Amino acid sequence: MEVHAHTHTARKKWTHYFWEFLMLFLAVFCGFMAENFREHQIEKSRGKQYMISMVEDLATDTLNINRAIAFASQISMGLDSLQENMYNTDSASANTLTLYRQNAIYVRLVAIDFSDQTAIQLRNSGNMRLIRNLEITNAISWYWKGISTIDNMGDNYEKRLNDLAAAGYNIFNRKYARRGNWDSTSYFYSVIIDPAARLMTYDKNTLINYGNHLDRMIGLINSFFIPRLNTQKERGAKLIRLIKKEYHLK
Repeated sequence: MEVHAHTHTARKKWTHYFWEFLMLFLAVFCGFMAENFREHQIEKSRGKQYMISMVEDLATDTLNINRAIAFASQISMGLDSLQENMYNTDSASANTLTLYRQNAIYVRLVAIDFSDQTAIQLRNSGNMRLIRNLEITNAISWYWKGISTIDNMGDNYEKRLNDLAAAGYNIFNRKYARRGNWDSTSYFYSVIIDPAARLMTYDKNTLINYGNHLDRMIGLINSFFIPRLNTQKERGAKLIRLIKKEYHLK
């Protein structure tokens, strides 16, 4: 009967298991860190792309604001001249054609459209979190609030314009005024006034009342609309500087 000797494998030391665990832990941890770094770089890149797009929107807004300020200034001066002629009731008959021309040219809406493509994407997608610079996020919020203020002011302006038009229905006969060609430089239409034009009334109180409506329009443009546009332009310029500095844009 044969007797077999049993061989025993030497027991591994606890340090062996420790190093196996450590190597496994390091492998998992490094994989996690690599994935986290990759996601961070992707988000950083996406945030930068949003900011590049926003700078482009802000540059477009700046051009539109400058045009709106120039246009609003011309409207204000035209309305001021029309108001002066309205208050000069004794000369209304002699100034009839001028009154028609000024009313047809300058009694119109002053508005501005802002480029909101990037803003809509940031809001709807919840990607404002990608903008990690607090000063930039605050500046963006202030810029958006400025747009809201200007939009509300535009609604107020349109309401006053409708009130002005209603007052003008008792003074101006629209059949005497015809719109001409559009001037893309001045953003005004030329107007053609019938030489036979006459006001529907030369009542002094009616003309003065219209002048008072004009005064409200002029005040809104000079005291609120143009100053708000200038403030918005300054906010846009500041935001552009912050973005370019943070994201190293030229």
